[in-house]
Amino acid sequence: MEQACRAIRADPRLGPALGIARATARDPLKAALTMLVGETLARRAERAVAGFVAFVGPHRLTSDEYDRLAHYVLSAALARQVGPDRLILIGTTLTSVRAAVLPGQPRR
Repeated sequence: MEQACRAIRADPRLGPALGIARATARDPLKAALTMLVGETLARRAERAVAGFVAFVGPHRLTSDEYDRLAHYVLSAALARQVGPDRLILIGTTLTSVRAAVLPGQPRR
């Protein structure tokens, strides 16, 4: 998740939109991403969705910003060679979060 956190913070639009331009001792981004992936891979997708919605929802990301966030998370998972089944689970959870935080937006 470190790779995803670095990429998200370095993104000129996404880091500021989430209010997390720099890592802190209690890193909310890393905690949220770790929870998302951990709960998803433990087959507790509902908990993963609810927890990540609680993290990203208040920031009111645009659809482009959310898609960039999901891209960074999936790219980091792909780089870790998690395997196709796990990559699909993570992508499905991210899609569910997208539907919750961007109601009425078309799924991509």
